[in-house]
Amino acid sequence: MLRTFIKQIDKEGGVWKAKEKFVEGYVGEERNKELKKFSDLLNKVRGKGVNPVSLQDEYGLVKLKNLKPQINDRISDLEMQLGQLDISINSVCEVR
Repeated sequence: MLRTFIKQIDKEGGVWKAKEKFVEGYVGEERNKELKKFSDLLNKVRGKGVNPVSLQDEYGLVKLKNLKPQINDRISDLEMQLGQLDISINSVCEVR
């Protein structure tokens, strides 16, 4: 089921277009139910660590590295530097 879902996203050219296609023809509460179903499927795919957006063949890429751990590490480093800067500023400035 999730493979079919990912293939549909690829076929439509992205998550936004796939979502519109997924709920096409539904109105009102039925549309809301289908939107929820789409969201649940998307969350299941992402929960497995899969980016549902496919890489185009012409790029010659098979897989992209997940950069989230590196981004989180960099954010932590910057937060630590900011904290140290705050301590430095307070040591040379009078705070009222």
